[in-house]
Amino acid sequence: MKRGSPCPSESDEKFIVLIFENGLVMKEQAILEDILGEIGRTNNLSNFPAKLPFEEANIRLVNYNKALKQKEEKVHSCIIKELDNNCDEDEDMTDLQPTFSGPIVKLMVYPPPPAKGGMSVTNEDLHCLNDGEFLNDVIIDFYLKYLVLEKLKKDDAQRIHVFSSFFYKRLNQRERRNAPDATNLPIQKRKHNRVKTWTRHVDLFQKDFIFVPINESAHWYLAVICFPGLTGPVYEQNPLYHGAPSEENLPDHCRPLSPDGDGLDEPSEDPLAGAPESEPSAKETATDGGPEAPGTGPAEPEQQYTSEMINSCQDECSDDGALAEDALGSEASALAGRLNLCKQPCILTMDSLRGPARSTVVKTLREYLEVEWEVRKGTRRSFGKDVMKGSSPRVPQQDNFSDCGVYVLQYVESFFENPIPSFHLPVNLSEWFPQPRMKTKREEIKELILKIKEQQEVDKREEPVPAPPSSPGEPEIEETSGSTGPPPNLPISP
Repeated sequence: MKRGSPCPSESDEKFIVLIFENGLVMKEQAILEDILGEIGRTNNLSNFPAKLPFEEANIRLVNYNKALKQKEEKVHSCIIKELDNNCDEDEDMTDLQPTFSGPIVKLMVYPPPPAKGGMSVTNEDLHCLNDGEFLNDVIIDFYLKYLVLEKLKKDDAQRIHVFSSFFYKRLNQRERRNAPDATNLPIQKRKHNRVKTWTRHVDLFQKDFIFVPINESAHWYLAVICFPGLTGPVYEQNPLYHGAPSEENLPDHCRPLSPDGDGLDEPSEDPLAGAPESEPSAKETATDGGPEAPGTGPAEPEQQYTSEMINSCQDECSDDGALAEDALGSEASALAGRLNLCKQPCILTMDSLRGPARSTVVKTLREYLEVEWEVRKGTRRSFGKDVMKGSSPRVPQQDNFSDCGVYVLQYVESFFENPIPSFHLPVNLSEWFPQPRMKTKREEIKELILKIKEQQEVDKREEPVPAPPSSPGEPEIEETSGSTGPPPNLPISP
């Protein structure tokens, strides 16, 4: 039901829209008219209810929606103008406040001490996992960190890097007025300067995949930078071509990065093996070091490929994030029919509310990689669309307006469990995971947080009482961290 006037600025006429799921039969319609007529007589309203042809009623609704949208845009513009005056870097992350009320209580820290980079999860964050609520940055960062630390083997964790949900926000934030910035630098380098310390202990170009959760205009989606160390497509023979009997020779990028099954209740034997070292300047989930990329250039010269096969890998890709076509089959069903597997540098954007191509995001990440390469390697290298294409795979879509963050988490988890076998673009992942799985995802994460909380409470009770200092005359030295603390827990909407 909607209430309003067809044009709020010009008319005082009000209306109520009733939309019946199955429509009304004649008898029900007569009863409704009698009820409305009685309301009109009771309130001394003449000509109530007024009957309108469908076309006129529809026009009034359209005009009202346009007027309402213009009003909302005007209000939003005023808010942005006010924010510009105070320039808060987290402006997009405070669009909607959660409905949580009451005292905020810290539930647990993950990963727990003595591991570095622990982040606090509170009852307010847990509230975000209720149906219809919007996931905030804490839940996003917690679950991504959990996947890396406890669902990946150490070698696999070294092949990937997961940025904090604040990385892209910081990279792309609006510049402050009168800020002491190096205005003589190109915008790409000024952007890079904001996040240059985030990769002090990691070489992104040795990674196979870099995950960037993004929140723009109060909506979560995911960008995945694939094979940034490569300079062009690389082809490998497909060991599963036409039903080959063994998967022993599958390339690394085709193997699941996590154990079989969901494993939410089965943490690894050493859950903090390969745990990332936290950056004091910015929260991020990451793994440091790692092996050299499985190739830093195009295919080996002795390997011969037809021009038709090369075109299938290069020309099907979009330059800036076009959507995969509906006609394409799913990747799993198409794998056995591919003679060769392709891996190539590209940026995939995965959005559970299929909308416009994310060309601006792809461009921003390309420019970031170019400056990152120059700073870390001391040489210049192009990451333009001829080298690193952008594409928006067809992925499972949400059926409401609150689950975008949940889908981002599932995209990353599915990437680990069921990796993309070949990067012939565009990629169709519409059957990546069963849709019913999303109905229980919030509850799974909530139970996981509560389980970790209970375990930490048990561990705390079982901690031995610390012995007094051996020498009473010597003061006890407490080791402190240089961290200024995590960013505030900011609510996010889809």
